[in-house]
Amino acid sequence: MNICQDSKINCQLTDLKTESILNDLEQITFNNDSTIVITIQKSYIQAYFQKNEDLKSISSFNVLKDKYYSQLQYLTFSNSFIAIPKSQILISSLNGLNARKFILKIDHGLGLCYKLLLNKNENILFLSYFNEIRIFQKQIIGWKCIDTLQSLSHRDTIQQLCLNFEEDHLVIHTSNGYSGSPTILVYRKKSIEQQIQWVIKQRISVENGMICGFINNNQFLFSDNYSLQFYTQNKDNQKFESENYYNFILSNYQFKSFAFQHQNQVLFIITKNELSVIQLQEQQKLKQRQLIQIDLSKLLEEDVSTVAFNSILTKDGKYLYIWNRKKTKIIRILNN
Repeated sequence: MNICQDSKINCQLTDLKTESILNDLEQITFNNDSTIVITIQKSYIQAYFQKNEDLKSISSFNVLKDKYYSQLQYLTFSNSFIAIPKSQILISSLNGLNARKFILKIDHGLGLCYKLLLNKNENILFLSYFNEIRIFQKQIIGWKCIDTLQSLSHRDTIQQLCLNFEEDHLVIHTSNGYSGSPTILVYRKKSIEQQIQWVIKQRISVENGMICGFINNNQFLFSDNYSLQFYTQNKDNQKFESENYYNFILSNYQFKSFAFQHQNQVLFIITKNELSVIQLQEQQKLKQRQLIQIDLSKLLEEDVSTVAFNSILTKDGKYLYIWNRKKTKIIRILNN
């Protein structure tokens, strides 16, 4: 077990007794206190109850062979979840899993869904496929598509979507395999003729990388191979501008995954050998607080086709899950 700590945070790399249950992981989502864990593994949607760091299966649903589930999201307010197979939005309660019953089935019309984003009130849903985003709103009769957005080129593929805290700005990161020109697009929510519409406000040319998310209402982080950059909204022209950056001490071309803990304004940068804990400070400064030596070689050896892996923090910030499609590692996070 490796432990490192400062005045705010304590991390423990630990092997949970039931960690192997989460092998072959494709998607994962949690309720607010991490007691319910829902996953997609092989041909099953699985629901687990977690107590004292022990996972127990409570229900499962065998996915049909022709139904590839690309996205999964827990719905806290209704204690249910959204699953996206091909061109459908399916909503089910945990009890409905064993009975293979869904509360609602809706066609989203995209063919497939690459990315899913849900707002805080869980009544607005963003789904993307290649260069198109469809926005659904929860209404009395069910979920209804209220708007469709497209990036600037039909050859774009949308890589990430994120909302700011007030949910009036939507930021997307696109890649273009033909031109090789990654772009960040900023949409602003406006009321036009008593209808909400998302209007493109800004285009930012960037290097290959990823959006790490908003750290407050007016700032988001973007990472390329060399650095982590602050994009801050200019008070005069209302555009997002790169004002500060943090150069990586880690090897530039080593694969990195990111997770952000809003409670303590802490960013986790995960590589094959290290977990770097970065504290966000005043005046847009980043300071490395901790560096934990970890070993993800066994995880990566299970899938020699890629060096990539995923990471996600639970909603309560207590656990950091790291996984590829073969194995899963879990890090316990304690706040002092």
